[in-house]
Amino acid sequence: MSLIIRKAEISDAEGIAAVAASLQIGDERPPLAGQTGFLLWAQSPTTYGTRLACTKHFVVAEAGSRIVGFLMAYSLEELTEISRSMSYEDQVLKNFGERYSNSTIYPDQIGVLPSHKRQGIGGMMDDKLQELAPNVGCATVIGHAPIRNNASIGYFTSRGYGFAQELQQDDWTLGLYERNVILRHSMR
Repeated sequence: MSLIIRKAEISDAEGIAAVAASLQIGDERPPLAGQTGFLLWAQSPTTYGTRLACTKHFVVAEAGSRIVGFLMAYSLEELTEISRSMSYEDQVLKNFGERYSNSTIYPDQIGVLPSHKRQGIGGMMDDKLQELAPNVGCATVIGHAPIRNNASIGYFTSRGYGFAQELQQDDWTLGLYERNVILRHSMR
């Protein structure tokens, strides 16, 4: 079966939500979650559809007619608009807006079905994201505590991201990782 990596469409929301649900961390998963990768906040198909309508930085991996992976990212402007529309302000968004220039995008969620992991799909989606958004830096956050997401840390560091700092969000300590970013203070 051939694999296609492409820009996501609103009609992909159901398949994206299914992939996310397969990676949602729950009480039964913490012992394995750090090694297999996980999502803290999987969304509904409706929410993914809304986000698809708001960003041009969303790619999927498709095998046959099935979504097997996704990479959702936002520009600072898109992230700010989504947060405003949801009346949601968080430490990650605040830090992102203060730290980075407008030429930085934020990969928010990446997921690959367990049956399709270890096949290079995440890297292919990241390559497609870079193709869609050339000459931009990326910054993302990864769970450090209470559960360290070693699978995601390994993925992002293998893609050229470096650790920058830790942030606190509710009960989670999150690591901020960057690749090719332009910091706001360096623009002065």
